[in-house]
Amino acid sequence: MNTLARPTTPAGTITFTEVLQTTARVNFVRGNGNNRILVAKAGSAVDATP
Repeated sequence: MNTLARPTTPAGTITFTEVLQTTARVNFVRGNGNNRILVAKAGSAVDATP
């Protein structure tokens, strides 16, 4: 069984631009992991596990 290595550098410096009524552009500095997930919820904080 192969074990995936955990990232050692987290993602950071998130910015939101071109924020409109139903869309926004989100940018962030990548960490050194192989995959990413962005979880968001309109109007309040995310309250469930993705």
